[in-house]
Amino acid sequence: MQCNERDHHVLLNFKHTLVDPSAILPTWSDERDCCEWEGVRGVTVLNLRSNYFGGGFPEGLLNLRKTQELAVGTTDSVGQFPDWLGQLQHLQLHDLSENFFSGPVPSTLGNISSLKTFIIRSNHSSGALPANLGQLLNLRN
Repeated sequence: MQCNERDHHVLLNFKHTLVDPSAILPTWSDERDCCEWEGVRGVTVLNLRSNYFGGGFPEGLLNLRKTQELAVGTTDSVGQFPDWLGQLQHLQLHDLSENFFSGPVPSTLGNISSLKTFIIRSNHSSGALPANLGQLLNLRN
């Protein structure tokens, strides 16, 4: 499998916003196809657990429209839960656990009909979960 050039550039730009304590990002370079990078599988799976995002959650990930699994637990992300995540229509697994997100869980996540697993434990969320999450027929966890 080969990454398209747009995804390659989105991921390289995203890399520059991270601190990499788990040392997976040295494989992210122009010398290798991005589908061969550690933590990336065909740009449908993006596993960035235990990396440091340095504050807010990077909106540049929105450009990876075909992402099916986004694991960004334990990245020390802060701020509100990102409302734009509901635009990632192909997500099946979304792990936001063990961060510092606050406020309500955005109702836009209820737009992701393909979502099977949604993990938000160990954050600072407030309020009830959006009612439309209960309408996601594929949601199991």
